[in-house]
Amino acid sequence: MSEPTHSLPPSWRVGRPVEELETPCPIVDIAVMERNLQGMAAAAARHGVKLRPHIKTHKIPDLARRQLAAGAVGIATAKLSEAELMAEAGLNNILVAYQPVGETKVRRLVALAQKGVQIACTVDAASAARAISRAAKLAGVEVALYIEVNVNDPSGKSGRTGIAPASVPPLARELTSLPNVRFTGILGYRGVPWLYSSEPRSYGPDDLQATADEEARMLVELAEVVRASGLPVPEVVAGSTPTAKLVLRTPGITEVQPGEYIFYGGTHVGPGVCGLADCALSIRATIASLPTPGRAVLDAGSKVLSGDIKPSLMPNLRIEGMGIVRDGDSLRPLEGAVLTTLSEEHGVIEYDPGCGLELNLGQVVDVVPVHVCTTVNLATALVAVRDGVVAEVWPVAASGCVW
Repeated sequence: MSEPTHSLPPSWRVGRPVEELETPCPIVDIAVMERNLQGMAAAAARHGVKLRPHIKTHKIPDLARRQLAAGAVGIATAKLSEAELMAEAGLNNILVAYQPVGETKVRRLVALAQKGVQIACTVDAASAARAISRAAKLAGVEVALYIEVNVNDPSGKSGRTGIAPASVPPLARELTSLPNVRFTGILGYRGVPWLYSSEPRSYGPDDLQATADEEARMLVELAEVVRASGLPVPEVVAGSTPTAKLVLRTPGITEVQPGEYIFYGGTHVGPGVCGLADCALSIRATIASLPTPGRAVLDAGSKVLSGDIKPSLMPNLRIEGMGIVRDGDSLRPLEGAVLTTLSEEHGVIEYDPGCGLELNLGQVVDVVPVHVCTTVNLATALVAVRDGVVAEVWPVAASGCVW
């Protein structure tokens, strides 16, 4: 893929050694990323479950194509702007995992179908489905609709989007009666216990398995209820990155939609979903100041590293600081070095100067972000490295595409 035409540091070029990269620099270890892609694709294929990666993590058409080449059936996006950009890049099987509300957004959704894209979206309201149906009928196209189910709180009183399971059968009946839309299935996102628990405790693999089993069971049983009413439910979709390889073991789950598995990050390392060596993306940064003993200031702040997930407020995440700090050369963790705060242009590492850790002005460190998706959205380009040398530079084409 060609390099971006806008200004980038001269060192961010194919063939340059990692040691010469201007910092702060978002880098991707291609070999690790490829291993992650193959691992998830192989798990899905082994269980006969479709894999539809959520590209909100990387926002890069070339990486979406690599996911398709590895066996994915299509892609999922968070917003219509991402779907539009991916369609322009030749991706033609897209689920917008977001309910389009309002005339403009519905018109944009239908326009993708008019361009030949196999387009789908989620809905949790009959009024939204009716608006899509009217627009699709006028345009002479068909849009696939998934009902989003609130599997975090079946009562429907809390959580984000999605309706209570009890409300799904009547909504499914209405969708099947509407012209130019196709009720395709149900979709749920359970989340992970350590991010949503209000009580500190030690979460392990058994807890994650139980969460995945509950999510899968609720959706499979709900699909059977809808089928018993005489309606087909072709697709039953579940699974985020932490739970995808677990929910696909449940008979009846037809598709999983993980996103962060391509890179992984701190939210997965702390609870043991993956190891630090599985984290393909990191921020290469330089110590720009040593104002006092025990404090080192990086040239990477909140404009580079996302701070939307704060481990200090989530003890179950089991990591300290705003990222996992590693040595810039060996990639070994710098034990005792905690990235405690992020301001716009700076990140502050705190450590005990008497513990044997020595940090120097100009030293390069490597920071694995807590949350990869929002960190990538801050980047103009990702520098892809193989064997210590820049192999590719990927423009983050959908950076900022949130409308």
